[in-house]
Amino acid sequence: MKIFNKENGTKVVYVQLYDIALANTFAPSVPASFIEMATLAGMISKHNGDKFVRFDDEETVRFVDQADWIIDFKYYKDMRADELKEEYNKLREKTNHLIQEYNSELKAIAPDDAKRKLELDGKLSRIELLKDKLNQFPNLLSLKQGFITMPFPLVPDSDGFEIYCEKHAPYMAHQGLNPLQVLIFKKDGKSLGENEIIPEDFKAAAEDLLITTLLEVNEFVDNATPEIDFSEDHRYFVITYHIVPKEEVEEKPLNEGKEGPTFRLGSLFNRFKK
Repeated sequence: MKIFNKENGTKVVYVQLYDIALANTFAPSVPASFIEMATLAGMISKHNGDKFVRFDDEETVRFVDQADWIIDFKYYKDMRADELKEEYNKLREKTNHLIQEYNSELKAIAPDDAKRKLELDGKLSRIELLKDKLNQFPNLLSLKQGFITMPFPLVPDSDGFEIYCEKHAPYMAHQGLNPLQVLIFKKDGKSLGENEIIPEDFKAAAEDLLITTLLEVNEFVDNATPEIDFSEDHRYFVITYHIVPKEEVEEKPLNEGKEGPTFRLGSLFNRFKK
């Protein structure tokens, strides 16, 4: 998963370790930053693969922007369940089409055609990347329903709402990269004190706007409970809503009743399980 954001006038991107490992394995070329990060991270597994890493250099941001096989969280986050299912089916059909093309071309290739074999290797890597996106896609719906959580960076979303008024200076509130979160902080960037008293009406206004915003895009958020705390560095006063899965809502795969890809390569996640 990837999340683009604008911070201090610069376009940045947060990428999960899982996708960095996937790129290093199957992408035809990757930025040096991906190789360096994989080295620093060491063994990437299901225990740390969902961790987000921030990149702000132009080469990496451009590469990730063009990597359509990495789920763009902001593109999908405001879609309702039926819209996500439709997007999933489109991706499944696209992947199946490429698989069918690959299988046909593989049968027709001459044994000594090295150039064509190399081209097919590229198509095979492309299929693997899209298959993995397909495998990870259901996380978007599970996230909306509250069945899973994600370690989102504690950062204001440049595309989210913000609240500021002179009455409550120096405070401002901003929706976080976690859409279920609103961050209250000092406009000058200074840390909040240990006994900081933030006006109750300002906190209430921020929380009300968060709820109103979420109700417009998430049909499961009406069954959510708030958690309030300071960030570790005391830069933010954080209000986070946790969606409690409804008893009548079952966690079902997006492809229920559908035939999946007919070409099995085995996802990278399965290899992570070992």
